[in-house]
Amino acid sequence: MSTKANLPPFVQGDDLIFDLRFTNDFGDPLNVVGDTLYLTLKTDRDVDDNLADMQVIKVIVADGKAEYGLVEFHVTREQSNIPAGTYHYDYQWVKNGSDEGKVSTEFSGIATVIQGVTKS
Repeated sequence: MSTKANLPPFVQGDDLIFDLRFTNDFGDPLNVVGDTLYLTLKTDRDVDDNLADMQVIKVIVADGKAEYGLVEFHVTREQSNIPAGTYHYDYQWVKNGSDEGKVSTEFSGIATVIQGVTKS
């Protein structure tokens, strides 16, 4: 089941960090080592992912936090340096390690990218 939620607006070319917490249906932390996360932004949701305006993929490795369901999802300034505007986005979780490769779209909605002023 996907939750509709808009991403907080961000300035193009900024480094971003999303703190994520993964739990089971009882609220207990999930070991997500080996899972893969996808954050995809598109102006046209019908285009293939290889034509996405931004797609960031993170394979979760053991780091002392992921074993307890805690993940820092980083987007670099190079990845977020897309034209200012409004995008459709979704965030998918491929459960390679935690649930036999099942795929779930956790969040989807609108992402707003704000034009930067400083160009250094």
